[in-house]
Amino acid sequence: MSWPDAARDMFCRTPATALGRPLAEFIEPRQRGACENVVNHLCRDATHGSVHTMDLLAERADGSTFNIECSLWRCPNDAARFDVLVRDITDRVRIEQDLRQQLREFRQVSAAQIEELKHTQARFVDIAETIDEVFWMADAGVTRMIYVSPGYERVWGRSCASLYEDPRSFIAAVHPEDRDRITLDLLCQRDGLPFDHEYRIVRPDGRVVWIWDRGFPVRSPDGAVDRYIGVAQDISARKMSEAAVRRQETLDAIGHMTGGLAHDFNNVLGVVVGHLDLISLATADNALARESVGRAIDAALRGSRLAKRLLALARREPVERRVLALADAVQGLRPLLQHAAGPDIELAVHVAGHPRVSVDPGDLDAALINLAVNARAAMPLGGTVTISVTELDVAMGSADHSLPAGAYASIEVTDTGVGMTDDVLCRIGEPFFTTRPSSEGTGLGVSMIHAFVRQSGGALRVESKPGVGSSFRILLPVTSAPITETDDGWGEGDVLRASVLSRTRP
Repeated sequence: MSWPDAARDMFCRTPATALGRPLAEFIEPRQRGACENVVNHLCRDATHGSVHTMDLLAERADGSTFNIECSLWRCPNDAARFDVLVRDITDRVRIEQDLRQQLREFRQVSAAQIEELKHTQARFVDIAETIDEVFWMADAGVTRMIYVSPGYERVWGRSCASLYEDPRSFIAAVHPEDRDRITLDLLCQRDGLPFDHEYRIVRPDGRVVWIWDRGFPVRSPDGAVDRYIGVAQDISARKMSEAAVRRQETLDAIGHMTGGLAHDFNNVLGVVVGHLDLISLATADNALARESVGRAIDAALRGSRLAKRLLALARREPVERRVLALADAVQGLRPLLQHAAGPDIELAVHVAGHPRVSVDPGDLDAALINLAVNARAAMPLGGTVTISVTELDVAMGSADHSLPAGAYASIEVTDTGVGMTDDVLCRIGEPFFTTRPSSEGTGLGVSMIHAFVRQSGGALRVESKPGVGSSFRILLPVTSAPITETDDGWGEGDVLRASVLSRTRP
């Protein structure tokens, strides 16, 4: 038995303290049994050349331990002897342990990251499938749709499957007036540029929807466009609001101009009527002159009535309100409404409530007559006009935000005429706008109705469909005040003459 210097340095034992001792005494006590089993096995095994290798924890003379790799085999020339090769593998074991620890930590981190990724994906799916905006992802040439959220079906009214089959199929839904522009915009994507554009689509049910579509390129590490991601949303409500603001600005400008002209026109009429009265006194004995003066005064008073309507449109005319029973007022006006509608129109009046309102009676009559005349124009071959009087409540937080909560009287005038397109409907109420020839209308009727309703604290609602007809609903606040009694002894001509003269500038 030999004990080389390398063994001395490794085990910190001299040959005198090592030679003659069993191999197991150099092994950490808990692993000595395993070492003895291997030695006993080799003693029983008569096969030469077999090598047994095992990793053990060795023990130095000072009691410290270190890792070794121990290989044993029989000596070729002496079966009673064994050769042993021992290598210090402490560094290797430490590296392996560190690697195993890092692997465990990596697995733990990877598992956490995978869980977080799953949660993130689930949150994205919840968002994408809940909100109305459309999230989409396509390849660089938008020839293959990678993902589109279910909002596409709600906004476009078409299936997501159809878009996966043909990513360019959405172009067929674009409004014909916008299609060429959008097709040109799509060419910009070939240059890898982001895009941001608005266009209209036509849903299968015929409804036109405004879309705001934004797309952004996603680039690979080499700078090439890998795919496009984007979001599209329905902005029809915003477009309607913008149109309403522009329309209101136009109305305000027209109203301001009209009010100034009407006021000056009324002053001129006051001077004319005043001098006509003086001429009437001077020609009291001349019947022909007196008749001509009377006709001139009547013409001037008719002009004054027109000026009053224009001032009402501009909200510069004080309202002379009275409390009246709405149903009774409509029933009392029925003969005039039938005359305004014409003999080919059937007029029906339905009363489902008896609310009282505070309005200018003349403006109310003018509004209903205007609606009857408009209904006649919409039904050149005849039809039915239905006037319904009801009472309803507008609750707090109602969808109709333009009206405060409370009780309202409703006068709805419905016809079975040709109806209006969306383009006409969005301009209804615009001063001087009319679809009739200039000889048949001035375009002020609905504008004056709108001004009367607004001055009365109410609202005007209009619905129409081509080929079906139109419905004009006037909503007026209900009042509990007693009905106003009128018995002032003034005739209409006297009231109008006094009104004109009172507004004459000094």
